[in-house]
Amino acid sequence: SSSPSPIHADLLPWLKQNANTFISPKFSIQPSKLGGYGGFANAPIEKDELLFRIPRECCVTYEDALTDPACGEAFRRIKKQRVPSWGMVLIAGWIAKEYLLAEEYAASAKERRSNRIKHLPYLRSLPWNRGT
Repeated sequence: SSSPSPIHADLLPWLKQNANTFISPKFSIQPSKLGGYGGFANAPIEKDELLFRIPRECCVTYEDALTDPACGEAFRRIKKQRVPSWGMVLIAGWIAKEYLLAEEYAASAKERRSNRIKHLPYLRSLPWNRGT
């Protein structure tokens, strides 16, 4: 389950902090021939073998957006008005807001405040720059 990628260096240990996470040693994150990164098996896999289990609290959910103290009210309006693709708008909007907040903390020497960013290791693993 190790990753040779520095982009994912914090992601897997962060996931494993949750007791309900399971990541098989047969699974790794590696550069893909198709571009970016992908999940790969690095050993034979049996039928129905569990490769990974990520608990809900490690996932970005609608609840994260809807209960956000800063933007939750706006996200709830979007959901109530059934804006086209409202679910994607909620998730993408909340991820962007959290990423910008983490960037602001880092730029303003408030790195210690970044621990308030619930999914920071996940956010840091996303391909924010083309070609990563």
